[in-house]
Amino acid sequence: MGYRALGRTGLLVSAIGWRNLFRAYYVDDEMIAVADCVMSPVRAVRENRLPEYGPEQARLEREVTLATYDSARWEGEPVKLLPTR
Repeated sequence: MGYRALGRTGLLVSAIGWRNLFRAYYVDDEMIAVADCVMSPVRAVRENRLPEYGPEQARLEREVTLATYDSARWEGEPVKLLPTR
């Protein structure tokens, strides 16, 4: 990706691009997200690093879901999340 001038401002902007890493396979829009989630632990093992989505993210996601349910049950009242470590 290169840079181009933004009108007469003299500012340089980069083009935003995206490449489907699964283009060699039949993968529709929704399946791209699933395939990427499945590949995260694979990349972590291959590159000897932590996966992008780990237990901390899973716990936070579950807490937000439960807080949303509680808030709905209490007619939209705000709900505090549990403190994180």
